[in-house]
Amino acid sequence: MFNRLVILFFSAGIVLCFACSKKPSGNAQILFEVLDADITGITFKNQLHETDSLNILTYLYYYNGGGVAIGDINNDSLPDIYFSGNEVGNKLYLNKGNMHFSDITEKANVGCKSAWNTGVSMVDVNGDGLLDIYVCQVKNIFGRHGRNQLFINNGDLTFKETAASVGLDFSGFATHAAFLDFDRDGDLDCFLLNHSVKSPEQFKPSAITRQSFDSLSGDRLMENQQGHFIDVTQKAGIYSSPIGFGLGVDVGDVNRDGWPDIYVGNDFHENDYLYINNHDGTFREVIAQAMGHTSNFTMGVAIADINNDGLPDILSLDMKPEDELHYKLSGEWESSNIYNFKRSFGYHHQSPRNALQINNGIMQGLPTFSEVACQFGIEATDWSWSPLIADYNNDGLKDIFISNGIDRRPNDLDFVNYYSDPNSSNKATGLKLISRMPRGGAPNYLFLNTADGHAFTKAPIEDPGLKITNGATFSDLDRDGDLDIICNNLNNLSYILENKSPSSPYLNIQLKDNTSNPFGIGAQLTIHQKNKIQYQYINHLEGFESGKEPLAFFGIKDEPVDSIVIEWPEGGRQVIVNPMQGFQIIGKNVQNPSLSSVTEMLNSPYISISDHHDDSHTDLNNEKLMPYSLSSFGPRIAVGKKYYYMTGGSTHGTLFQLNDDKDVSHLMTGWPDIKHGIEENDAVFADFNGDGLEDLFITTGGNNLPTGNGSYHELLFFGQKNGSFQFAKGGLPGIDRNCSVVRACDFDHDGDIDLFIGTLSRPGHYGWSEPSSFYINDGKGSFSAQDAPVWEMVFDARWADIDRDGLEDLIVAGHWMPITILYNRITHWEIKTIPNSEGLWFSLHITDLNKDSIPDIIAGNFGLNHQFDADSTYPLILYLNDFDLNGQSDPLITYVQLGQRYIYPNLDLFLQQLPGRKKDFFYNKNFAGKKLSEIFSYTQLDKATQRKCSVMSSSFFLSNKENNTWTAAPLPSELQRSPIWSICNIDNENFTFGGNFYDIDPNWGRQDALFLTTMHYDKTTGWKSIENRNSNINRRSEIRDLTMIRNRLYIASNNDTLISISPWIKN
Repeated sequence: MFNRLVILFFSAGIVLCFACSKKPSGNAQILFEVLDADITGITFKNQLHETDSLNILTYLYYYNGGGVAIGDINNDSLPDIYFSGNEVGNKLYLNKGNMHFSDITEKANVGCKSAWNTGVSMVDVNGDGLLDIYVCQVKNIFGRHGRNQLFINNGDLTFKETAASVGLDFSGFATHAAFLDFDRDGDLDCFLLNHSVKSPEQFKPSAITRQSFDSLSGDRLMENQQGHFIDVTQKAGIYSSPIGFGLGVDVGDVNRDGWPDIYVGNDFHENDYLYINNHDGTFREVIAQAMGHTSNFTMGVAIADINNDGLPDILSLDMKPEDELHYKLSGEWESSNIYNFKRSFGYHHQSPRNALQINNGIMQGLPTFSEVACQFGIEATDWSWSPLIADYNNDGLKDIFISNGIDRRPNDLDFVNYYSDPNSSNKATGLKLISRMPRGGAPNYLFLNTADGHAFTKAPIEDPGLKITNGATFSDLDRDGDLDIICNNLNNLSYILENKSPSSPYLNIQLKDNTSNPFGIGAQLTIHQKNKIQYQYINHLEGFESGKEPLAFFGIKDEPVDSIVIEWPEGGRQVIVNPMQGFQIIGKNVQNPSLSSVTEMLNSPYISISDHHDDSHTDLNNEKLMPYSLSSFGPRIAVGKKYYYMTGGSTHGTLFQLNDDKDVSHLMTGWPDIKHGIEENDAVFADFNGDGLEDLFITTGGNNLPTGNGSYHELLFFGQKNGSFQFAKGGLPGIDRNCSVVRACDFDHDGDIDLFIGTLSRPGHYGWSEPSSFYINDGKGSFSAQDAPVWEMVFDARWADIDRDGLEDLIVAGHWMPITILYNRITHWEIKTIPNSEGLWFSLHITDLNKDSIPDIIAGNFGLNHQFDADSTYPLILYLNDFDLNGQSDPLITYVQLGQRYIYPNLDLFLQQLPGRKKDFFYNKNFAGKKLSEIFSYTQLDKATQRKCSVMSSSFFLSNKENNTWTAAPLPSELQRSPIWSICNIDNENFTFGGNFYDIDPNWGRQDALFLTTMHYDKTTGWKSIENRNSNINRRSEIRDLTMIRNRLYIASNNDTLISISPWIKN
């Protein structure tokens, strides 16, 4: 949505800095140009004629438009084009060369004039080597008789309709069809994607509705049995229910086991489906296990290897606007109450924006994905339909084209409010009512891949004005060695976007199989170029309701291709060495048995130790503008010489004694009463009373109870000679604050252990905190408190001798604050901050990265996988003030877009916090698009306390010994996917990172993309990822703490099991 942070890495000898990408300038080269109809001969126009009885209020998907399919129907090596129409007939255009096409619809007899047509495919259904045409239709749309059509190619530019004779004449609410050989018997079967027309407001638990059957809207799986298609939906484990609002489908081998899998994108509250092929004619639906969250109102989907690692990734499109005005006017915002209510009904986590799922490989038997669309700036492309993933500039990297727009916006909040108000809706009906919907024409998007799927740049396209493009696909139409794009536009002429890229080497491969699947649908091709690979899956599906040629196109730049590896769909492997460039047809010549391209991770044994359970939190409901919960801080692990302790959530923590064979829980006595809603946030072992035995100090916190009434306790347990721990009554100051972290150190050099205790926040007042504390030990385990000169929201702190003077200094980090260093001068603290380091910091790790004998800092931040950007020029600014004078502080997060500062919430959330402003903003259009200065006066803003966030990337800071300054740089892209809560030094230069954050405002989006990640650092070459080959620990969780204990890695996660495992380092 906003400018994305591009992460660049250089050698350690060059100064490193935070850098933000810029949008392409107006002088950037245009990659595509629109070809006029007088050049192409294409005059197809999917024109709608709205009436009082036929419109979006009577048919939910009235504006969804039609598709477009590409294929060479006469085998002359020139791809032909077939468009589908809704209220107009379909059109078939024969490619005559030189970008000119001839309309042969009438001769071919494929017009389908009397039906509401949707998805179209060109695929060889009967296996005779000629592409046939399959058309999906919608049943009984106001007199139009819909029944899916199969046009068999006669080989003379005519077709014969045969759907009924082969069992493919489904009559219902069809969206699209995917042909695949799911049982690998050598012929093509058919998956039918259908959509419900029931009101999505008929909301019921998924367990009730998902298993039910709907004869019109439920999806179907049809098995090809000797040329006749038999319904095996139920037998195969495919859902066919009335809540399947299916709008997108694609096929690929997502777990690289040689068998086709299916992804289905559903609109509204129903989950998307990820069907994994079981190799026995059945599928497992695994979306909730494979993905942390998906898009919400899913439309088009695409499966492709976006980052050239040989694993298929998945892109699904939604309808989040990029611009400030339409974003605030759109009805996809929802409260945490509604979000959690949907989850309680069995629906998976969803965010109303595009989702790019990066495939992490096989973990615990399933493919797992990290959703990173926000990180790469492709999450908000408005009302989006067709995702076309292909290499458009022949640089060996796959780019993304997204078609866009809707005739009118039914989710406009002012229209929704007007329509749902019985007093208002009675004033207008039919077309007069529809006229109150705003128009929704929008530009299409092109994102060029600039770093193997780790960064994308938005590129310009010749823009013929705001329009609606639904179906779209790509093909090298003129066979000049680059991919062109074909668009089916609603209420406008369809057109071709001709690729104007400079000529560059390429491969365009057509397979020739000797089965009833002659085009090799389901084959997998991998090309090898030195140390690089590119992977593609042969498929006929592309975009929304659309299809492509069954070819594999690779841009190869100037680097020779060493080999092509082909894995054929029914088994068998073929290798072609030093292939020729350009277009070629490759026949089947199996040389080796099929080999799986992905090896499942090792399952080394791990030890499950103890469970952590957190209370359910309500602070997001209590503080309407708070972006995330502050009540899910644990568990943390405190490590002593003989013991370790895991802090508790809804119950007390657990003390463990370290034994050679098994860790055993140990006795702690005298626990005081702790109020419900209070959690243990941190703990530390040390000998506080000087008796030679380890003692345990525990801090408590939370965000549900106010401070000042004795709710929050420090807890001190003295170690006893018999090995037990006894609660120490008295001797503690009892500051009663929401504490986040405790760190032990004899900072006053008097021979006993003192403490720093960080304060997280003032409960109920997000953004405000109370001072952190120094606890001064009298040598006997009795403490007095002093306020520390730190008033921000502290998340972590570490002791280290930064200036090498023999005294331990204190490094502190937290939210809306810079990384702060308190230099120890014995009698006072000298405070310095790292410039431009204000962030939302979660964790610190101090180590000598560059081996110069001076400590450096690794710091875990919020990361980049969200909708906001921040830098020193345009930081996020948090304004804290009681703007409506009701005694409650109002935290207002603001950001900059196109040089203007805006407030984060939409009108509904804003009025929940400041209801008195309803008189100023009665309609959403009065609020949406308004700058901050148009909502609050300069006087109000000047009186507010301001905190800022200038950097959101997790980063490392190298110390400069000469001038006591710091050089900052972001950590690698893999570590920007989620907040990093913990950083652990495994050995030498190897570091393990853990994080994720689930309890977040759903409009910000659940942070669940980070799996346990290990990196090696070298001062010359920088950071390098170390492969994690252990699937037992590489599972999705909210990691809160990582620590090494006796050569084992301990992993503590929120609401999960504490486990330990041997490290897996493999340099």
